[in-house]
Order: sequence, then structure tokens, then C-alpha cells
Amino acid sequence: MMSRKRKFIDSPTLFSYDNSMQADDIGFEVKPTHEQAPSGEPAQGLLQRLLSFLGAGEDPVRARRRLLRDIAKQLKTTRYKFYSTKTGEALPALAHFFHEIYLVLGPAQIIIDRAESSTLLKTIIIESSLDDQQLALRRYLGEEAVGKRAETIGAKELAADVREKLLAFAAIFDAERVSRIETVYRSLLVFLELLRFDYHFFLKKFDLRLPENDPKYLPHFEPTNCEYLLEELKDFLTVMYLIDGSEDWDALFAVLKEYRQVEIVARAGWQKLMKLIAEVRKSRVLELVVRYADHDPYYKVTKVDLSGAIVDSYLEKIKSTAEAAVQKTSRKNREQKIEVLTKSVFGVSPGERTKHYTEKGNALFASRMIGGYLYVSQLNLLKAFLLDCFKKDIRELADLLLIRGKWSTPLMSQQLSESFHILLQSSDELLSFDESLSETGDAGLRIYNLLRKAERSKDAVKLLRETIKEINAAAFAIIQTAAQNLVVLGKNFKIALEDYGRSAPELVLNWKEIEAASGGRIKALFVEVYKKIYYFVQLMQVLLKDES
Repeated sequence: MMSRKRKFIDSPTLFSYDNSMQADDIGFEVKPTHEQAPSGEPAQGLLQRLLSFLGAGEDPVRARRRLLRDIAKQLKTTRYKFYSTKTGEALPALAHFFHEIYLVLGPAQIIIDRAESSTLLKTIIIESSLDDQQLALRRYLGEEAVGKRAETIGAKELAADVREKLLAFAAIFDAERVSRIETVYRSLLVFLELLRFDYHFFLKKFDLRLPENDPKYLPHFEPTNCEYLLEELKDFLTVMYLIDGSEDWDALFAVLKEYRQVEIVARAGWQKLMKLIAEVRKSRVLELVVRYADHDPYYKVTKVDLSGAIVDSYLEKIKSTAEAAVQKTSRKNREQKIEVLTKSVFGVSPGERTKHYTEKGNALFASRMIGGYLYVSQLNLLKAFLLDCFKKDIRELADLLLIRGKWSTPLMSQQLSESFHILLQSSDELLSFDESLSETGDAGLRIYNLLRKAERSKDAVKLLRETIKEINAAAFAIIQTAAQNLVVLGKNFKIALEDYGRSAPELVLNWKEIEAASGGRIKALFVEVYKKIYYFVQLMQVLLKDES
């Protein structure tokens, strides 16, 4: 059987390959078998023959039968004996044709699995079109490379640099390059469609003993009822007509070798297979078999459009990766800055100071898709600062200056006094605000009542959102007022410290008395207080930046 099979494959007429074959050649013309009317035949008889030839005057059943008879005649005259019109059986020659394909593609079916969804494979196809300089630019936009540059340049400079390099990289992919890439990718999709066909299952209908992927086995194919093969033949015809001669197989197989580190198919065997498929396609014998066996002379092969557009998604991924790396670096820098500033102000983490305006409180709103408290960290740190710093060192320094100090002009002392007392009020407001959110507080009661109603009332959900918005606005107002007055307080302390350092003070006239009252630590107190105010204001600016 093997020698007979090889004779079938190696037939010199089998491999005459027509490069002009196109996918649009799927159509089928029924060749007329009627003899020409003899000269002198009456015009009416000639007209009847013409009408019969054109199908006019025939009912659909008779037309179908006539077309099927014509197809049967063509099947008898084709050199590919794939089908017997007498028995309705697919013949061993058809099995040998599919077996030849299976011998070439069977090993590749094992190696390649779901390759069309492989991002890596798409990347290899695209990047195989780039030169060394272009690949270097690609690596420059990787997450690791962006992260390393962030160690030497600022966040804004890094973002600008990444944007510039992204534009330069995208410009590499002009229309010609994209066309080449998409041609190779379409070749991949065609190849995968050929692989996806279950040749082993198909061939076992001719030889039940046929093992899977055993090239040494000599098949014993027997005729089989073609009705059992129709759907598979239709599927294969769809795949076969995807091959249009424009494929760059060498480029594709080079990519697949890099992808799997092994030759996917034998190149010589593949070239021979392409010639075989081209000849069978050109003969249209498989279409004739399907039309006749399915009693459908009008059957046409299903056309499938394989899209090869992969460059845009590739560029979008590189862009998103690079931008994400910039954002990650920015977040990391921000977190480090917050950590340093927090340590500079408090020495250690201040812990949780607010009781109700907290992330734990936000859990009540998350299940109902309602935005919660926005300024949890900021308000918590402000409360810690007002309790740990403002009411201790800052208050001590303010008392020394305002109570014991003798000012040459009341303007400076008034500004200092106003800022100090506003901060005292802010501290009280913050405590009252936080307590109002408890289950027994005014705002808290309203929130819990609306939460209960929100499950069945859209109006309650709307009111709840408005309530949370108002609460966040009140929290922001407390933070903003405190920060603004801390800035004023800090400036006044700095001016007073400069005046303390002068040989002839101009603002405060009794520095020696104040120094004595401080136990000789007035200067150290000034420095310590100013640093804490300065770092805390910076901390608030960093924390509020994303919400502003």
C-alpha cells in the first residue's frame, strides 16, 4: 500500500503548480454535455435546447438532477479518483491525499498549541522585522529600563523622555513594515487552520487501525460512505481556500523555530505538500465530490476572512507598559516621600487617631458602590499633628512669644495670634466633626438611616452620595484651613527667629526675658517647631495632590 501511495503522490502530473491560482476561483461552472444542434434543425428545437441549457423552462428538481449528472461526468473524467458515483463511496485515493498532509503536519500539531493566542508569538513576528537599533529602543521602553532611569532623573523628566521615545518607536512602523508583519501573521493563521483539522479522526474512517502520528505505519485504506465525511470535507475546503499564494512561509517558519526552538515542519515536505494541495484545489475535485455526495450542485465553499492586524495592539501594550512603569515610579517616589516626611514630623507612625472618618468606615459604602471618605490619611495625620505637635511644642513657643513677648509693632503679633487661635479652633472642629460621624452623631445617624433605605430606594442612594460629598467637603475645609494657618504661623516663627539672631532686634524687644523663661532653649525650640511645621505642610501637599 505504501508503494502505491507514493506512486500517487509522486505522479509527475500531480505537482504542476499554477501560481496564478487565486481564492476567487472558488466558483464552479457546469460544463454543458449537449451536442450542438445539427444544421437545419427547426428554430423551435434549437430554442428548447438553449432554454434547457440555461435552465429556463425546467422545474428546480429537474435542473438539480441535470446538474448532478453533469458533475458525475466530470468526476469520472478527473484524474483524481477520490469518489465513486456508482457506490457513493469515498475511495482510498482520497484518504492517501489526506494522509500525505497528515504525515507533514501531524508532528507540528503536537508542537504548536493555541499559538494564535500567544502574545509571545505575535511579539516575535513583529520584532523579527526590527533591526538592532530599533530593538534597543524597544528595550529602552521596558519596565525595568524605565525603573533604572527613574533612579537618576526626576519624575517629570522621566515622563517626558518616555513620551518622546514612544513617538519615535511608533514611527518605525510605517505602512510597508506593517504590511509585511501582517502578511506573516496571516500566514500563521492559515497554517494554524491547516493544523486544526483532525486528520487522524478523518483517516480512521478509512482505516480503523491507523495509529496517531506513526509515519512507519502502512495504512490499509478502504472505501467508505462519503456521507460520513461531508462535514469534514466542507471544513477542509474552507481551509484549503485560505491559501492564496501570498504566504511568506519561510519567514513564518523562522518565527516558529524561534518560538519553539525546533523546526516545526520539514521545509522540503512542506513545499511538496503546497504543490499537492494547489493541484487538488485547481482540479476542484473536492468541491465536485461534496456537491455530488450531498446532492447539492449549488454548494459553494465558505469564505473566511483572516485578519492579520496585530501591530496596533502591540504598540498599545508597549505604551501602557511604559506609562505604567512611569506611574509606578511616581507612586514609589511619592510613598517614599510621604514616609520620610512623616518620620521627620512624628518620628514614628502616628497610628490611627480619627475614630469614624476612617477606611473602616468606608467599608459601609463599598458594597453599595458609593464613594466613601476621601481624606482619611490627611485628616488622621492632621489630628495627630494638632495633638502631638501643635498643643505641645508649637503652643509652648506661641505662648512665650505672645504672652511674654514685647513687640515693637502689634501687626506681627496679631497675625501670629490669629493663626494660632484659628488652629486651636480647627483642632476642636476636627474632634467634633469626627464624633458627628458616630452612630449617635448627627451625620452618622443620617448616614446609617440612608444606608438602610439604600437597598430599596434610589432616592436614598442619591441622598447618601450627596451626604458623603458634603462630609468630604467639610473634611477638606478643616484640612485646608489648618494648613493655610500653619503656613502663616511658620512664616511668623521664621521672622521672629531671624529677629532673635540680630544683634539689635527690631520686632521683639525682650528676647533675654523670653530666653530665660524657655530655660535657654528658645533657639532650639524655634528650629524644632519650624521644621515640623515645614515638613507637615509639605506632607499635606503631597497627600492632597492626587485629590486636587
